[in-house]
Formats: sequence, C-alpha cells, structure tokens
Amino acid sequence: AERGVKVLTVFAFSSENWERPADEVSGLMELLAKALAREVAQLSKDGIQIHFIGERTSLSDSLKRGFEQAETATAHNSKLIFNICFNYGGRWDIVQAASKLRRFSLWSIFSDAIKFMTCSVGIFPTKSSFA
Repeated sequence: AERGVKVLTVFAFSSENWERPADEVSGLMELLAKALAREVAQLSKDGIQIHFIGERTSLSDSLKRGFEQAETATAHNSKLIFNICFNYGGRWDIVQAASKLRRFSLWSIFSDAIKFMTCSVGIFPTKSSFA
C-alpha cells in the first residue's frame, strides 16, 4: 500500500492441491488456521481488507468460520484489498461465471460469445442443457 498498490491477490491453495498426500493437506490447513489467528488483528490494524476467493463448501467448519471472521473483521478497511485465492481453480471460476450469467439472464450473450470465439458453432449446448 505504501508503494501505491491498492489490490494484492495471492494464490494460496488451488483445488488441485487436494490431490497431495492427506498429511500434507492437513498440515497446510493447520498452518492457515494458525496464520489467521495470529495475523488478522494486525492486518486489520494496518487497514487491510481480506477476501477469500474460492469454493468453501468442502472446507472444515472451523476454517470457514475463520475466513468469515477475517473478512468481517477487516471489511471496513480500505488501505489495501488482499484477495486470497483458496481452493480455487480455473474450472471453478468458469462454473461460477456461467452460473452468474444464467442468474442474470445473460446466458444468450455468453453462449453467443463462446460460439463466436471458438469452433463450437452448432455444437455448443443450449440453455436447456444446464437447467
């Protein structure tokens, strides 16, 4: 923030990391929980707003609570926005975007854009395929 950076995004744990050995994943989750407990108060004091980006449903309840508490505790800050991509992957991002497009009735624009940018003309699924 001192150098003019307003938004910082880090990729901390991709969805592909679940394929690592169970003890390694468990250790990483423990490390994250400890870091949250240790660092959030100082980050908030420093004016940093925290956001966790990624799929949360498969995370432990305690980790989900930690994410929510960190986001709530720092929500009023504006010196730096710190995005932490956790349990995130490109496929997840595309699914989220398509879901939002469907909710906002933008599916036809999205599917037309895909048809235009790819060779899928005539084979791209229709909206009813995803209902």
